[in-house]
Amino acid sequence: MCVGIITKLLLLCCCIYNISGEEGPQQDGFLPYVTLFEHYFYGKSFEIDVSGRCKCHNLPYAALNMITSIHTNGNCVIVFKDKGCYGAAARIEDYTYGYRDLGLVQLNDQISALQRCNCDPNGDEIPQTTARPIN
Repeated sequence: MCVGIITKLLLLCCCIYNISGEEGPQQDGFLPYVTLFEHYFYGKSFEIDVSGRCKCHNLPYAALNMITSIHTNGNCVIVFKDKGCYGAAARIEDYTYGYRDLGLVQLNDQISALQRCNCDPNGDEIPQTTARPIN
């Protein structure tokens, strides 16, 4: 019984703290993937790994033009109507407008690609800026 619990805890730690050796923007408590759903958080689902370098993720053929809702697992993504991260787009984060129903952003059953929010069009990561006091 202890071995099973220890194994589960180790797997959880690998996901949360990204100790797999992958380079990426992982933050504590965030998972390195988003989950796409055919319906309102049920039906067929697909996980897309958004860890690592900034890049456009074209959806697998089986997921094209059938996604209704997205659970971002603490990530921020931009979804696109066209492959290659082109066309109509919407910024999606958990519990924000459109995450449960892509129809609210006119993209229900229409997305073909996605990309992390902090990536520029060339695929480079946009550095996070912090405010500092002037005085």
